[in-house]
Amino acid sequence: MVKNSEIPKVFTMWGDLFTFQKKYYNAPTDRNSEEYARFWTELRTEADELEKKYNEDDLCTDIVNAILKNIGGRNKK
Repeated sequence: MVKNSEIPKVFTMWGDLFTFQKKYYNAPTDRNSEEYARFWTELRTEADELEKKYNEDDLCTDIVNAILKNIGGRNKK
């Protein structure tokens, strides 16, 4: 088993991803509202920032995409 201190960037990445997911977990449901547009703009901007921060790690991009899919999918229900 690896220790957090042995993989500090991965450990930090997971923390950042979880914070991101919690922040945007509940998307507004009114697709015609300014709040909805602002939410998705801010979410996409922050997602891009995370991907740039961890640019050498495809895992980050894959997880960000899974989070976006999850948020969007739950918003359709």
